[in-house]
Amino acid sequence: MNKYTHQIPARVEKQQTPETGGAWQVDAYQRMYFLRAFDEKIANLSLQGRVGVYTPLKGQEAAQVGAGLALGSQDWVVPTFRDMGVLLQRGVSPEHMLLFWAGFEEGNVHDTRNLPITAPVATQLPHAVGLAWSEALCGSQACVLACLGDGATSKGDFHESMNLAAVQQLPVIFLCQNNQWAISTPPSKQMAIDAVAQRADAYGMPAHRVDGNDVAAVYQSVAEATSRARAGEGPTFIEAVTYRLGGHSSQDASHYRNVKEELCWAQLDPLMRTKTKLLECGLWSEQQQRSWESHCQQLISEACEHLKAKRRSLSENKKVIFDFAYETAPTSLAAQKHACLSTQHDIVTEHTRPPIPNTWRREGEGQSMNMVSALQLALGEVLDASQEVLLMGQDIGALGGVFRVTEGLQARYGERRVVDMPLSESAIVGSSIGLSLGGYRAVCEVQFAGFLYSAFEQLISHAARFRSRTQGSHSVPMVCRAAYGGGVHTPESHADSPEAHFLHVPGVKVVVPRGPRMARALLHASIQSDDPVLFLEPIPLYRSITEHVPSAIESFPLGRAEILRGGKDVTIVSYGTMLHRALKAATQLQDEHGLEAEVIDLVTISPPDIETIAASFARTRRLVTVHESPRTGGVGAEIIAQIAELYGEVGCFARVAGWDTPIPFPAREQTYLPNVSRIVQAVCGLCTTSRP
Repeated sequence: MNKYTHQIPARVEKQQTPETGGAWQVDAYQRMYFLRAFDEKIANLSLQGRVGVYTPLKGQEAAQVGAGLALGSQDWVVPTFRDMGVLLQRGVSPEHMLLFWAGFEEGNVHDTRNLPITAPVATQLPHAVGLAWSEALCGSQACVLACLGDGATSKGDFHESMNLAAVQQLPVIFLCQNNQWAISTPPSKQMAIDAVAQRADAYGMPAHRVDGNDVAAVYQSVAEATSRARAGEGPTFIEAVTYRLGGHSSQDASHYRNVKEELCWAQLDPLMRTKTKLLECGLWSEQQQRSWESHCQQLISEACEHLKAKRRSLSENKKVIFDFAYETAPTSLAAQKHACLSTQHDIVTEHTRPPIPNTWRREGEGQSMNMVSALQLALGEVLDASQEVLLMGQDIGALGGVFRVTEGLQARYGERRVVDMPLSESAIVGSSIGLSLGGYRAVCEVQFAGFLYSAFEQLISHAARFRSRTQGSHSVPMVCRAAYGGGVHTPESHADSPEAHFLHVPGVKVVVPRGPRMARALLHASIQSDDPVLFLEPIPLYRSITEHVPSAIESFPLGRAEILRGGKDVTIVSYGTMLHRALKAATQLQDEHGLEAEVIDLVTISPPDIETIAASFARTRRLVTVHESPRTGGVGAEIIAQIAELYGEVGCFARVAGWDTPIPFPAREQTYLPNVSRIVQAVCGLCTTSRP
């Protein structure tokens, strides 16, 4: 056997049994048995096609029960897709877990302090760090258990999270269940060290390596780590050495493992070990075993009956696909909801756009300033207004940010509220998500939008989806600021315009200010929003334009475009730096060609205000879009496509596609996917409409 990959628990450091009596040991065993029985039931349901693909935890019951029992009710759990056992110890019901595995987001809706199950490996760890940070900031005694597997320790999010937790000395416990296999990859092919726990050395973090098949040993290790965390002594890494007795998923037969290895670990089955010990000590009997087995089967049957009773009504409730994509849904999504539900005789409420305030663009007391000063003013105003607002990013403290937007703010508000972060874009955005889940409003800065790609998964897989994933029980009211755009001779990757990437991501709003007054008003609106907002700041406009900015605080509504110049011959839609070129072009068109161009500032890139554009196009019957990002698949293409569908100027057009929401869980995904009926309706709608 390899000295590490197939190491059996007998070679793990011995742990002292915690001071727990026989009643505790019996209770722990009963929980482990129920977990095994429930796990096997769900695996069978998956093979029968009655629930979706399932990731069994057989063999890891001791690690999960021991860890769950060591936590207090005030603590948080941030689970992986194989941590159902921890969640059940934390009060999540079997009924909720079955709903989740059957493909219903309702399974993620519960009142306990647990984040929902996360599929992308290791990406939940920055959220755990952010949650721990939020607890530390408010002075609570709560800590966070961040669950992961051995495979996750190869991911960048793991290392960024470990580093940030250690730097900030946060109350987080990283529990790595080393089950010897990352799907089909053993640790020997993932790391050149003898034990996963050695990874903690690089971060100056205490680490424990325990027998993960000994429920008392895991309990003691996690309990000690929680004591350290509550005492303000920072994070702990725990490697629980165990074994995945089943496949990676219900579809995995594990042919890559050898029989000798499996037999070796089967002899160390945590259920068998614990039961044998209880029988030897006279704490358990075969009669009690039979009685408990019967009780567990009854509980599991009740959970299955609950799923059976709920499945049809939940499946037919298709409106939830649309209801939780945004805190404030765009009108385009309301129209899609109507199209989806209209044949079901569901009532769809009318949706109105947020109005532009009557006071907008009025002159008043104030001062002239550039965009840098206006953004700095807005950040100071929100920091003054609420202790829940935090700023975080690389070099935003003493330096004041690369463009000096945050200059002086750390000196005024302190290092706890204006935080210099490590050079870790994924940790910056991911921990901001965690802080926002913990009740704060994080405003994070990524120095240049070309660096957002390092945090792409955090924005797309998590910030955009938490609301829909949990049906509104969790939201992510965070803002991610980033400088973007060319024209000032920055190096490669410093001038990217990536806004179109996020146009395709339902759940995140993307805005671009055109000048100082709009920047201040738009930043206020973004921070007030309960939806995550990507706030892109045009680099060429930071200091090239000055405007009168009123003393009174203003807010410009997200999701609204603004007509800056009237015209009857053509509509020009643009934003950011290019908007100013569009305005100059409109003047030239008027002076040299006698053409009156109506110019619209899009303001919110995603979701765009198509109503304002459509109303303008209805008057001009011509449309030009202008943006500096690539043409193909760009913002302009989306605007023109939507207008073409509405008016069909050069033919008849329609698009049949997924709705502008995150793809729902499996139970409702067929409602999301285009079907034959939708295609037929689209074609018939075109063919029964006369061509222009």
